Order: sequence, then C-alpha cells, then structure tokens
Amino acid sequence: RPRYRDTLLEASRTAVDLDDAPRLTRAVLANTRGWWSGTASLDQERIVHLETALARCPDADQSVRAQLLAAWAIENVREPSMRGEVLAASQQSLALAEQSGDDHCIPAVLTQRYATMHALFEDPAECVRINRRLLTLASRSGSARMRLSAALGLAQSSMRFGEFAIADRYMSEAARLSASLDDPARLWLVQGWQAMRTLVLGKTALAEQLMLDCYSLGAKTGQADAFTWFAGQLFTLRMVQGRLSEIVDQVREQVATVAHGIPSWRAALALTFARTGHLAEAESILDEFAADSFSQVPRDMLWLHGVHYLTLTSEELGRHDLAPALYRLLLPYSGMVASNGTITAGPVDLHLGVLARLQRQHSLAEQHLRAAATMCRRINAPVWLEMINDRLALLAKAK
Repeated sequence: RPRYRDTLLEASRTAVDLDDAPRLTRAVLANTRGWWSGTASLDQERIVHLETALARCPDADQSVRAQLLAAWAIENVREPSMRGEVLAASQQSLALAEQSGDDHCIPAVLTQRYATMHALFEDPAECVRINRRLLTLASRSGSARMRLSAALGLAQSSMRFGEFAIADRYMSEAARLSASLDDPARLWLVQGWQAMRTLVLGKTALAEQLMLDCYSLGAKTGQADAFTWFAGQLFTLRMVQGRLSEIVDQVREQVATVAHGIPSWRAALALTFARTGHLAEAESILDEFAADSFSQVPRDMLWLHGVHYLTLTSEELGRHDLAPALYRLLLPYSGMVASNGTITAGPVDLHLGVLARLQRQHSLAEQHLRAAATMCRRINAPVWLEMINDRLALLAKAK
C-alpha cells in the first residue's frame, strides 16, 4: 500500500503529541521500504521523527537505540556531506546490537549496516562478509524474511567482485522469496537487477521489456525513485546499443531534475554529448569534473559508474591529459565490476585499459583489457566482451 508512509507519519505525530516514546519508535521503525527512501533526495519528515525517537530513547535500551541509529543512518545515506556521521552511526548501531545480544535486533541492524556501506561504496569486501553472516543467522533461525535480506545483499555485493554465478543464484532466490512474502519493494528491486543481468547477456530486446515491467511495478507500488532507476537502465541499454542520440533530451531532463542528488547523471550527460556530436558541451562538463580532481563524483554506489562515464568521454574526446588522474582513481578497483545491480558499466579493467591506451601505454592497456576479457568469458557477459574486443583491435592496429 503506497500510502503506508503517510499513515505511519500520522502515527508518529500522534505518538509525539501523546509523549508515547514506545509507539513513536514502533511507527518510525516500521516506516521504511527496507533501505533508503529515495535515491535523489532525503525524506526529511521521516528523519525528523527518527531523531525525535532517538532523543527520547534511554541509553540503556541498547536494542531499540541500535535499530533507531541504523534507521537514521540509512535515511541520511544519500547526503554526501554527512558521510562521516552516517558511517559512525551505522558502526555504533552494530556495536550496540552486539552488546544487546538481541536475536531480532542483530540481523535487522546487519541488514541496514550493509545497505549503508553499499550505498557509500565503503569496504566492498566487508559488505560480502556481512551478508554471509546474515545468511548464517537466517539458516539458524529459519526466518524467510531474514533469508530474503541475506539473499538480496549477497547477490548485490557479489556483483561488484564479478561473482555472477553467486549473484545469479541468490537473485533467483530473492525473487522467489519476495513474491512469496508479498514484498513488492524488494521484488521491484530484484526485478531491476534481473533486467540488467539480461542486458549483460546480450538479450537487449528482452532486457528492455523487463526494464519496462520493472518500472511499471515500481510506479504501481509507489517507489519514489522508480522513474530515475528506469532512466538509468534505459541510458545503459541505449549506450550498449549505440543509440544514445535517441535519448539526449531525456538525459538532459534527468540532469535538470535529479543531478543535485545523483551527480553521476552529469557524467552520463557528458558521454551522451560526446557520442552524439555535441563535443563542446561534453568538453565543458568534463572540464568541470576535472577542475577539482573529479571530487564532484560522490563516493557512493554510483561512483565507479560516474568515473567510467568520464573515462569513456575522455576516450571519445581524446583527452590524454585526463587519463593519468582517472587511472589512479580506478586502479585500486582492478578486478571489480561497476555494478550496483540496477545499473552496470562493465569491468573496471575495461576502463583501466581505455585509460592506459590514452596514455599510450599499450602493453599495460592490453594487460587490463585481457583481464577484463577473461572475466567476461567467465561470467558470460558478451555485451562487455564486445567493447573489450573493439579496444583490443585498436591496440593491434597501433602496433
């Protein structure tokens, strides 16, 4: 029921008026779809009531305080300026949950802890470990909902390491559990991942239909960012198809409406301009990002994507001067994949190869590209493999 948010906000206001802290806590903890409320903006009303509940929660009530801190962190996770506070609150929430020994609290906080760290691109390896622990707890308890959280988290966190055999298995389980538990928000989430996975397999027509179906479910169930996520998937599809010229206006619109919360859309616009002949406009955006060493791309779940789009823009424009800085940014993530499930931008080594070639380091470029090709053959990703083979062909001509 999409109106659950308003109902629970009314309950929160009533609990505040009655000075009923326990009911306020119940209302604010229930008022979530399971992760942040929106990708492009914060839900300030939810945050205000969470902060009120925290202020009225006794320090000695570790279990409740842990859950409130975890919920506060996830609701503020899309504000880059609060990164430090959010990570500290998330860490404190887990420490309190562990101290409480509450078998309900610990998995709930672990789920939120993972979502917070994933959203902030913080310690990807720890993200996998959190979900493996959650999976163990779910197996011990027999809780289907806990199992769903673990399956979703393990699928998503595995994608970043190119472990798509694991991701595919847990995506399928998450889809089944979301349907059986009647959890439309999580079903929408996993259907978006399956659509993107279908695209990576090279099945573009089927992927487009799945993207449309996913958007329809998101809109029907009141997901605030349903269109934004669909727009990101459509951008990826058209990029792969070489049809960005068809969506220039739509990408401009996304930049105008959500780039304040998702700056990587501006990087996507730069690539769109570069591949559709708007070279001066592409150059201008690229120079804006380069002016402060690309720090305008926030360290979040779309950071790798944004840097990849800027890499491909630099390739289109022949910007050899920007390649060293971009290469240094990406190098620590060699062997990984730019993926948050919903949107993928290919292996990091593909883009490191592009940047090495721009620097005329042909041997290094070939090394990265062949590493990326090996990964793509292992995970059955013909869409990315085609991009890699195109660059390898250019290197062969340069020899």
